[in-house]
Amino acid sequence: MDVQHMIIPFFNTILVIVFLTTIFLTALKSLKRSKKPPASSSGPLPPGPWKLPIIGNLHQMVGPQQPHRRLMDLAKKHGPIMHLQLGETSNVIVSSPELASEFRKTHDLNFASRPMFPIARILSYGGRNVSFAPYGEYWRHVRKVCTLGLLNAKRVAFFRPVMQDEMAKLVTSIQLQQQVGDIQ
Repeated sequence: MDVQHMIIPFFNTILVIVFLTTIFLTALKSLKRSKKPPASSSGPLPPGPWKLPIIGNLHQMVGPQQPHRRLMDLAKKHGPIMHLQLGETSNVIVSSPELASEFRKTHDLNFASRPMFPIARILSYGGRNVSFAPYGEYWRHVRKVCTLGLLNAKRVAFFRPVMQDEMAKLVTSIQLQQQVGDIQ
């Protein structure tokens, strides 16, 4: 009986120590990462709003306003080009159409590929499908195969009745849910 009374406080103490150690190591890793400049940067980042150590500028993106309105307010304060740290991700926000067009023209190859997140790597077999393949010769080949083999006018016309049938089922399902009261 005495052993049980000793095990529970000991277990609780171990849990608290593990929890505090995890928080400390996460904060330490975040501080080390924030002191180092990004490896891919070729110059200083544009100015932006102040940020917190672990979450960056995420606290400035929450609130009653929608995110695009918050970005508009931040752009009014910090200019058309600003730096936002959203968690671990460093972002350069361009809010002027003219500057966005210039970025697209001069830096198009830098933005041609999507970032490869772990779930995308798993679902796309290591980035080997047309959605997540990095821009290059392989992506152009896969895109050509999709366009010529799957998305040509003949194939789309062939599957038109199937698409119309599925759309009719979807509309019927939504109407039934609305009648029951699941949809407002």
